[in-house]
Amino acid sequence: MKKSPTKAFTLIELLVVIAIIAILAALLLPALAKAKSKGQAVRCVSNLRQWSMMVTLYTMDNQETYMADCGPSADGTWMLQLQDLYGRDGKFRLCPLAIAPSSTGYGNTTEFWGYNNVNQAIGYFRKGDFGSYGINHWINSLPAGWDGWRSHPEWQWTKVAVVKVPSDVPVFADCAWYGGNPFDLASGATEGMPAPTRDWNKSHPMEWLYDMARFCLDRHGRAIQASFVDGSARQVKLEKLWDLQWHKAFQRTNTVPLGW
Repeated sequence: MKKSPTKAFTLIELLVVIAIIAILAALLLPALAKAKSKGQAVRCVSNLRQWSMMVTLYTMDNQETYMADCGPSADGTWMLQLQDLYGRDGKFRLCPLAIAPSSTGYGNTTEFWGYNNVNQAIGYFRKGDFGSYGINHWINSLPAGWDGWRSHPEWQWTKVAVVKVPSDVPVFADCAWYGGNPFDLASGATEGMPAPTRDWNKSHPMEWLYDMARFCLDRHGRAIQASFVDGSARQVKLEKLWDLQWHKAFQRTNTVPLGW
């Protein structure tokens, strides 16, 4: 009987197969990365909606008044004020793109603020306080006898009824700290300036005057996620942060170009 010859790939055929696989990978990987990024953004928006919902529940139980948010006082931070509503459950404290701990306790684009450690605290936070979202401090009411973080108590929203366009007033957003008091660009104040560099908060932790820079993070493709008084949440391009109504007297600017 005649033996059949053994069939095998030639070198050329093998190279062609490898080339096809490489082309398919090049086509699929960007699509997979885009899908992953979109999924992370959806999860982040969901987290922020939950925080805003808890603030709404708080105001419903407190004569439509926002919590007084002053870390050094007995009133504590928003995380303390809302504790009864979220039970210190940490599963939605972090944006999926900022789950790494910070060495300084101050957050940045990819790292959260505070310490996820029941034996460690920074500043006036309780031990174990941490997160990658921050509150718009202009939302809060003020403890008696205190004029606020930036000495403009007349700019505080304080009560829900005072807010005229709820979909334009941020409550929470991606943030390098647990909150901030952004000024408008027209003020010329450091508190209203853009982040000077892409990862400013990492290279300059605890630059307390750069309030808007705390929110100006390249966390979601030159954008952040934010939730609003009306309970909605959406992505906001960094250049459009100045087109939100952060406080009562905030002079909005449609677009503020960044230098990076």
